[in-house]
Amino acid sequence: MKLSVDVSAVAAFAVASAAVVPKSNLFAVTRRQTSNACSFYCDPLSSIADACGKDVSCLCSALTASVMYTCATCDLKDGYATYSDLQNTLNSYSSECAQSGSPVGTLPLSTC
Repeated sequence: MKLSVDVSAVAAFAVASAAVVPKSNLFAVTRRQTSNACSFYCDPLSSIADACGKDVSCLCSALTASVMYTCATCDLKDGYATYSDLQNTLNSYSSECAQSGSPVGTLPLSTC
């Protein structure tokens, strides 16, 4: 499950103010195994995480959240991960961003 591994990696970093930076979540997504069909959508998360560093506003930007969601949606449609695992990963990312002062809102996957 690539998304969950990357999400975990994003959350591991903290800024000086002790706010959780969701970078571990991004790394979780990009490090996990993914199907070739989803690599186009998931691979950019590594570049985003590298470019953002520990910048919470970058890691929790609308662009980053969109790429996270698109990657998770592809993995779900491709059958590479379960709905529950992917939704938990997105929920964790969203929660960590909100706690860090850069909310991205909810990222609900479609169950269809």
